[in-house]
Amino acid sequence: MRGYAFNKSKIKPTEKVMSLTVTTGQMAYEWTHLLAKLKERNPVLYRKWRNAEAPEAHPIFSVCVGDIESWERH
Repeated sequence: MRGYAFNKSKIKPTEKVMSLTVTTGQMAYEWTHLLAKLKERNPVLYRKWRNAEAPEAHPIFSVCVGDIESWERH
């Protein structure tokens, strides 16, 4: 244990509904990136998911057609 005392009173519910935009290209890139990590780190889990279609985005994301983000290293 690191000795950190978590203070729950500092976390309050928010009234704002947050939405982030992500492109279809970025979603595909992230899925491929995750599968590559799984192949090295957890081959059993990789074999389970390698042929699956990319998962749906979390509801916080608004998905639009587009390429991989320009800041991404690839």
